[in-house]
Amino acid sequence: MCSDDYQSRVIGADREMETELSRALDECLYRISNGEAIEACLGKYPRVSEQLESLLRTALSISAAPKLSASDEFRKASKVRLMARLSDSASDPGAEIARISRVGDTEIRGLEED
Repeated sequence: MCSDDYQSRVIGADREMETELSRALDECLYRISNGEAIEACLGKYPRVSEQLESLLRTALSISAAPKLSASDEFRKASKVRLMARLSDSASDPGAEIARISRVGDTEIRGLEED
């Protein structure tokens, strides 16, 4: 019986810590996006600062990564190829299966940074 009570308290404490960490992460991301330093935000959450710092640095590095998008030329060419393949596959399903097996050999071109 004591074991069950202990386990319930541990699980409850874990959930409380996860909730605090989640709230701290949301708040710090908002504050940092408005110019606050990471260190200032971490100081407000000493109980979860170690985990919070790791999550914040990961989130900030992801948001700083360059965004990629396809050029208009690539999109138009892709649409033409897709429509042709759909038309071909409707007339010869076996050819589409053979083409799918070769997809791994195809390079994607036409991506550029925003």
